[in-house]
Amino acid sequence: MTDTNNQNIPTILKNIGSAKRIAIILPSQLNIDLMGAAIAFEASLASQGKTAMIFSADKSLPEMAFIKNAPQIYSELNSSTQLAIKVSNQNAQPKELRYEKSDSGLTIFITPGEGEFKEGDVTVMPGAANFDLVIILGAVNFEQLGSIYTDNTKLFFETPNINIDVDPGNEFFGTVNFVQTTASSISEVVMDIIEATPDALNNDVVSTSLLAGIISQTSSFRDPKTTPQAMLKASRLISAGARQQD
Repeated sequence: MTDTNNQNIPTILKNIGSAKRIAIILPSQLNIDLMGAAIAFEASLASQGKTAMIFSADKSLPEMAFIKNAPQIYSELNSSTQLAIKVSNQNAQPKELRYEKSDSGLTIFITPGEGEFKEGDVTVMPGAANFDLVIILGAVNFEQLGSIYTDNTKLFFETPNINIDVDPGNEFFGTVNFVQTTASSISEVVMDIIEATPDALNNDVVSTSLLAGIISQTSSFRDPKTTPQAMLKASRLISAGARQQD
């Protein structure tokens, strides 16, 4: 049976309250609604002192340049206990690697064949074992998460996960399921959760990202499936400071 009210929100907030590191995981095919909801959720969690990271197997991310300092979207996790360091070849091709041990730790040297490495080329891949809560947005089942799921099944079966969706075909696979089939967008459903925390909407990234998701998913409110609730929520977001013109 789908949730037709917000009865699961206290349970969701309790799970978030007890978690320290949270993975927000999106399907392998993204749109602005999913991106906006995830970015808003990440910003809201960060304001609560939580460490949250966003993941999606989608290699082609929707453009949201109007969100300044948007969080990174990771395309994979490090599923082992090893530390995985990824070096992009966008600015230089790695040619040679060596390391030196000292009393203070380990220093790794990577020599480029051509070009020059920049600080942003190096990423430490987050480890799946580091998360104590998983929030899944907009997936009807685990399989829609693509390689993020198939490469890290242990994370999903050993870590509490919150399933948030609007699709009536959702398989209710989560530890906690919050499926609002009457909502026009995932951003609306995420807003219900964020708004349960006082003053949570008074954050530029939160309000603007959620508004972008609602506007995108409702075709600027012209889609006949747009609900009156979506219009009311958009109005509250604009009142909270969402940059509608952007």
